[in-house]
Amino acid sequence: MSISEPTASLAAIKYTDVDWSSFSTVEGHPLRYLFNRGFPLYIKINRLAHVAYTYRYIYRPTRLVGKPLPEVAVGVDFPAIGFDERLVFLQLSDESVQDILLTGSRDLDLFVAGGLALPSISMSTGSEPIELVDIDFAKCVLVNRARYRAAQDSSIYPLTALDGDLVDSLRIGFDDLYLMVNDLEAIRQLKGGVGVERQAYPLGGDGRKLPMPINWIYQAAVAAYQLGEVEPLESDLVSWLRANAPGDIMRKRWVKTAALLVKRDYKFADRFGGEKIAEYRTAAEVQALGLSPQLTSALVVTEWWMDQPVDDKDSKVLELAGRLEDIGFQEIAVRDLTGLIKGDAIEDSGYYEFRDALNKLQSKKDRDRLKFQSKQMLGGTSDTHQSSSLDLEGLGGVGNAAVPRETPSSKSIPEIPGVLKYKL
Repeated sequence: MSISEPTASLAAIKYTDVDWSSFSTVEGHPLRYLFNRGFPLYIKINRLAHVAYTYRYIYRPTRLVGKPLPEVAVGVDFPAIGFDERLVFLQLSDESVQDILLTGSRDLDLFVAGGLALPSISMSTGSEPIELVDIDFAKCVLVNRARYRAAQDSSIYPLTALDGDLVDSLRIGFDDLYLMVNDLEAIRQLKGGVGVERQAYPLGGDGRKLPMPINWIYQAAVAAYQLGEVEPLESDLVSWLRANAPGDIMRKRWVKTAALLVKRDYKFADRFGGEKIAEYRTAAEVQALGLSPQLTSALVVTEWWMDQPVDDKDSKVLELAGRLEDIGFQEIAVRDLTGLIKGDAIEDSGYYEFRDALNKLQSKKDRDRLKFQSKQMLGGTSDTHQSSSLDLEGLGGVGNAAVPRETPSSKSIPEIPGVLKYKL
């Protein structure tokens, strides 16, 4: 495949090309300011030299056995592994930005924070600005095109796995950083958040308060759909959250997930709500608030979290994440929402251990569910004492983790199923 560098405007600017002295809102080191405010920083892929290879999940709706075809009741996340020619920018993790801030550079061969892509490969030329789309993935590496071609040409048999020798490590410094132009404009107008709530959360009272990050997602929904204070567009909601939430609670990469929770017209909204949350104690009350299906679902699980004894919460973080996955959230959103609900982010350094433990928990729930269903089909009775994972509220309806998953470690590169026929 013939690939050229995009010639149209990508609405991005190099960090070192910005005249930071002209920004009255920026205090101290500009990179520290961007980091503390949660503005994403990217590197640009040299698409002539590299092609992105990603490991991610794609949601596919399915139907329950024995149900009519139109009745979609459950979905599963299928592993999707392969090259993505559309990717143009890769977002840096908080850990990487901190390293660059402290030492001036960072060597990277693995990216885990998502990126920005062309809507299609054919849109790489032209004079009009291109609106990039967000891409989430579990991990991404950059494959050296020349070495990959050579490996294809010299192999008698088609390649069946991606060799680590084909992956490049990049040394990234200040001059390699990019930020989006619309973020730069937001910085010009940004003022420190003063934390003035628009409306008290209706289900509060008696000392019962939402976790602060979740409360400010609710406040954003009120501002967008009741007060008309902000347009319910992802970029506008991100800016509103950064400008209004107090302190640094919206400085994390989770601000993008927070904004998507608010949107009533979210393209995957039909994954959420309904029977998946019906067994939760507060489902009806939260649904009556008229929020988006995905925010409604997140609030229902948040209410469950608020019901847990304070001393038990540290031991229930994995259960919290599992419940979020059961009601329709995918990997990146599960990570972000777990942090938003418990009040602190799941950092990169401990994420793979967290994900592995969650996969084991979800696999056990799947096995228990199948055992339970088998007993029901055979007319048997369940044990008097059931595992907590079989509690209807614990399942949140039918879960979306029916396919066992393995998250690759940061030291391994996943194999490509079948024969690697990709032509560069």
